[in-house]
Amino acid sequence: MPKAGDYYRRALSIAESIGEKETTAVILISSARFHLANGERETAAAEINRVVEIASALGLREILWEAQTLAGEIALAANDKIRARQSFEAAIKTIEESRFLIAGGERERQQFFESKVKPYHALVELFVGDKKYEEAFAFAERAKARVLLDVLQTGRAQPSKAMTAPEQAQETKLRNAIYAANNQLQIEAAREKPDAAQIADLQKKLGQTRTAFDSFTTLLYVAHPELKIQRGETSIADSAELNKLFPNSNAVLLEYVVTENRAFVFVFTPDKTKPKLEVFPIEIKREDLSKMIANFRDKIAKRDLRFAGDAKKLYNLLLAPVAKQIENRSRLIISADGALWELPFQALVDKQDKYVVETAAVSYAPSLSVLTEITRKENKQFTESTLLAFGNPSHTAKIISNEKNARPVLLSETVADLPEAQKQVEELSKLYGANRSLVFTGAKATETEFKQQAGKYTILHLATHGVLDDASPLYSYILLASDDRKNAEDGRLEAWELMRMNLSANLVVLSACETGRGRIGQGEGLIGLSWAFFVAGSPTIVASLWKVESASTTALMLGFYRLIQSKAKPNNKAEALRQSSLKLLKTEKYAHPFYWAGFV
Repeated sequence: MPKAGDYYRRALSIAESIGEKETTAVILISSARFHLANGERETAAAEINRVVEIASALGLREILWEAQTLAGEIALAANDKIRARQSFEAAIKTIEESRFLIAGGERERQQFFESKVKPYHALVELFVGDKKYEEAFAFAERAKARVLLDVLQTGRAQPSKAMTAPEQAQETKLRNAIYAANNQLQIEAAREKPDAAQIADLQKKLGQTRTAFDSFTTLLYVAHPELKIQRGETSIADSAELNKLFPNSNAVLLEYVVTENRAFVFVFTPDKTKPKLEVFPIEIKREDLSKMIANFRDKIAKRDLRFAGDAKKLYNLLLAPVAKQIENRSRLIISADGALWELPFQALVDKQDKYVVETAAVSYAPSLSVLTEITRKENKQFTESTLLAFGNPSHTAKIISNEKNARPVLLSETVADLPEAQKQVEELSKLYGANRSLVFTGAKATETEFKQQAGKYTILHLATHGVLDDASPLYSYILLASDDRKNAEDGRLEAWELMRMNLSANLVVLSACETGRGRIGQGEGLIGLSWAFFVAGSPTIVASLWKVESASTTALMLGFYRLIQSKAKPNNKAEALRQSSLKLLKTEKYAHPFYWAGFV
C-alpha cells in the first residue's frame, strides 16, 4: 500500500512542476481518497482543501462538486456532521448551478445529472439519522426525475421554432441520413444471405450519422441560448401539496431511495392538514438488491414456477417494514429508485400468501414532485375520451441488434405479423365507436400518420413491435409501417422523436414487450420510451416489463379498456388494470404472474 502513496506523490510533483493545475487537482482527489481509506483524515482534508481552492479559482465545476462531496465524506469519518452537511450542500449548489450551463436539451441534462446523486443521498442518510424526515425527503426528491420536473415546471425547449432556415435544412439533411442508414441496414439484413461485414459497416455508418445529429443538436443549444431552461430553484412538493395526491383515505404514498449501502422507504399516509411521514431503513446494498430483483424478474419472465420464494423475500424486504402503514390500503402509489423500477410490486407475495394485487392497486410515479405537477396540469380540455390506435403495422424490417446494446422487445420473438395486436385495436375500435376512435393497421399504420394524428387524441394505443437500446435508450423505438415516399419517415418511432412531440393524451398504452424498461439513470429513473412519452406531455403510461404473451395481453388490455369505459368504471386507471389482472389471475391458464403482472 505505501507504494500507492509514493505514486501519488511523484505524479503530483510532476504536475506541479509543469504548472498543470487541473491535473494537480485530479491527482489530489485520488490521493485524498487513498489517505481517507487508510484513516489519514487530516492529510486527506488538507489535500481536498487544495482541490477546492484550485477548482474554484479555475471554474472547474466538475472537479469542484466531486471535491466538495469528498470533503463531506472526510467530515463524516471524523463524526463532524455539521461540516459534512455544509460540504454536501456546497456540492449540490455547484451541481445545481452547473445544470443550467449545459449545452443541449433534456437528454443532455439527464446525462449530466446521472453521475451526481451521491451528495444528495449522503444528505438523505444524514437527515434520516437525525430523524429530520422532512429535510431528508426534500433531498430525496431533488435527486429524482429532475429533467421531467424541469419540463413540467418550466416547459420544454422548442428547437424547431428557434432554428434559422440553414439550420432547418441541416437538421433535415441529418435526419434523412439516419433514415437512409437505417434503411440500408434493413435491406442488407433482409437478404437471403446477409453479408456480415457489410452489416458491420452499415452499423458503423448508422452510429456515425447518429453522432453527427447529436452534435448538431448540442451546438444548436449553444447557438440559441434562449432554448435553455429558465434558471431558478426547482420547486419540490411540500407536505400540504402531497396531501392532494391521495385519491381517498385508503391510499398510501411510498417513496424509495436506494443508496450504495442501504435503502430507505418514505411513507406518507393521509391526515387532516398534511400527510403523516415515516421513514424506514432497508439494510441491503444496492448491488445485492439489483441481483435479487433481476433474479425474480428472470424467473417470472421464464414462467418459472419457483418464483414464489423470491416474491416473499422481496415482500419481506421492501413492504413488510411498512406493513402497518399499508394494511387495509386499497391503493399504493410508489416512487421507485434504481433497480426497483424493474420490480413488479403487484406480484410480490405477503405473509398470508396473497399477491399484492389481490389487496391493492399499484401505480408508479417518477417522483412525488413530478406526480404533483402532473396532477395539477393533467389535460382536461377534452370532454370525452378519444382513441388513436395502431396495431400490427406491415413492414419488411428485420431487427438488427448489437447483443450488448439493443434487443427486440416484441409480442412475438420475430418481426412478423401480430394477429392478436390487430384483434386488440379492432376490438377497441368497436368499444369506442367510429366517432371517437381512429385505428390504423397494416400498411396504413405509418409513423407519418402517428406524428400527424397523435396530438389530437386523449388515448394512444400502440400494439406493435419495439426495440430497446440499452446503450442509447433514446434511440429505442416502436416499429410502425414505413412510408415509401422520398425522404418520408422510416417507420421507426424513436424515443428522441417522441420527446419533440406535443401530446394531449392523458393515457398512453404501449402494448408491446418491455416498453416500460430502459436504462436506469441515477437521478432520473428509467430512460426509454415511457420516459419520452412523459417528456412529450402524457401523464399516464401503461407499459410492460418483460416479453409478454400475445393472447393474454389482448385479454388484459380489452378488460382494462372495458373497465375505464364502463358506466360503473373504477376510480382510477390503476384500479382498472388491477381488476383486469385479477380476472387473468383467477383463471387456471393465466394464473402465473408472467401473464398478468407485466404491465405497470
